[in-house]
Amino acid sequence: LAFAAGDTVLLDHTAGLLAAETTMAGLLHWCRAHGVDLREHTSVQHIRSEDDCVQVATAHGDLRTRRVVLACGAWLPQLIPSLPFALKVIEQDVGYFEVDAPPEQQRVGVFPVWARIGADASDFRYGLPEFERRGLKCAQHRTTGEGIHPDQRTTSVDHAALWELGRTSFAVRVRELI
Repeated sequence: LAFAAGDTVLLDHTAGLLAAETTMAGLLHWCRAHGVDLREHTSVQHIRSEDDCVQVATAHGDLRTRRVVLACGAWLPQLIPSLPFALKVIEQDVGYFEVDAPPEQQRVGVFPVWARIGADASDFRYGLPEFERRGLKCAQHRTTGEGIHPDQRTTSVDHAALWELGRTSFAVRVRELI
């Protein structure tokens, strides 16, 4: 990793990464094995809390339950507009890079999960070792700026910005943006 003069570095041996797909598959298996009523890919129109239950209006009919877990991410404000905080989707720059370093130095347990936090909210980058796909992950994490609708998917990638991100984050030569 490349560090600028004056950078402060923290090495945290407890940091790690999570195999999200494997974790979600395990969670779904556990839920099904324990009788949890899952409604995957079900559009929710609104939610209303009543004295003795929660009423959930879905595209497939209404549900009444004592408890509900909503895993809806950035769509939450549409379901609960009275939230005391705002959520918005902000596009992120994420790249996977092939670098001039031996493969054994890029693997989990050797190459760190890392973050570089700069002077302000716009200067936050992070990365991961090679894991479940080729290349070292490097990302510019944005926490401020214009939001987009949760359903909006952009196809434009700023390859020049990603290339610069990889070039300035790694101390070895970046060969390719994957």
